Formats: sequence, C-alpha cells, structure tokens
Amino acid sequence: GQAFTAFRGPKAPSHRFRPDSPFMPQLTIEVRQHDGTAIPDGDYDVVFVLGQLGAYEGFTARFRVAAGAAALPAEFLKPEVSLPRFPAGTAFRILQGKVFVGEGKVIAHAERTA
Repeated sequence: GQAFTAFRGPKAPSHRFRPDSPFMPQLTIEVRQHDGTAIPDGDYDVVFVLGQLGAYEGFTARFRVAAGAAALPAEFLKPEVSLPRFPAGTAFRILQGKVFVGEGKVIAHAERTA
C-alpha cells in the first residue's frame, strides 16, 4: 500500500478558515500519526473524515498541538453541521491535503459559555 507522510509543519491558514479568525476550540481530540511519530507543535488545517471508501464525509477543521499534549483543542469551520456528527468517542481519519496522515478520536465537546 501507499506509505503515509507525516504531518507537515505549521503553515499559513488555508482559504477555508479566514486568516484573521481566532482559534475557538469546540472539542478536544486525540490524534495519532500513521507512522507513530510525535506531531510537531503548531496549528493544522485538515479535514476530519468519517466513513469508508465510497461513502466518505469530510468536515473542515483545524487543531493545535502544543508541548506534546495528548488532548488537543480542535475547531470545525461549520460547527452547527459538524459537531452533531462527532459525539465523544467518535473515531475519524485525518486528511491533510490529499493524503490521510493519521487517526483521531473525540474526547469531549467544549463546555458552552453563553
């Protein structure tokens, strides 16, 4: 099969999230790279993917890695659509560009403050 590439380092925000939009975490996730190596600190614009070949659903997201933390904050571009599909315990794959680079799992949703 195809070898998976490691997460690329932090890059300029994609056109999907506005470059000036603040990072507003909506959930906490854990992430594992396919090759088992640590993910470098930084912000990552990715797609969280549910389903299998032929029935994929992708959700634009970003997450932040800092100081080797196991629980990572994440944000969806469209939380009203995405959050209901990702309850705690949901496993997903992570697409960066056109390559699946790892797996993730939802730990919890962020507490809502009104």
